Amino acid sequence: MELFNFEKVEFSSSHKSYVVILKNCENKKTIPILISSNEAQSLSLTSENIKLPRPRSNELFLNLLNKIEGNIKSISINKYENGIFFAILNIKINQSIINLDCKPSNAIEIAIKENAPLYISQDVLNKINFNNIIEQQSLNEGYESFNQNVDISDIKDNLMDALNKSIIEENYEVAAKLRDRINKLKT
Repeated sequence: MELFNFEKVEFSSSHKSYVVILKNCENKKTIPILISSNEAQSLSLTSENIKLPRPRSNELFLNLLNKIEGNIKSISINKYENGIFFAILNIKINQSIINLDCKPSNAIEIAIKENAPLYISQDVLNKINFNNIIEQQSLNEGYESFNQNVDISDIKDNLMDALNKSIIEENYEVAAKLRDRINKLKT
């Protein structure tokens, strides 16, 4: 296992999708992982420490974990198959370690939020071709696809609520970031 850090989320114009960039702590080699726009938005909000008025799914999970006195020990991206990365949350509850399967974007977001170490297995590192890794990836996670209608107005409403809350709390740095996100959604 090698230790990696979250570097950034960026748009990949060649794939018309987003990638999360992970950077090896020792050799500085980077790994881009293809993610959806919703995952990119969520990761960006977390990495910029922007809080929405209501908890998002990962925050709900962490709130529950906290209530049962569990904690995240580490995150590992442990499998790469057919262009898809797989991740595991290593959770300690009481004296037991539980490994939960999850999407890498969720695992990375939780690692950021909890300041947990993020590892990539040697098996995964051996399987990927660093020269054209994005071309080998797929957003299809092996599940049946379904038609999901995303209502941009709901996203804007949530961001506007967070913006108004930030202004009331005089947290102008967060308010400026939220304003910029809202403006990006308008274009």
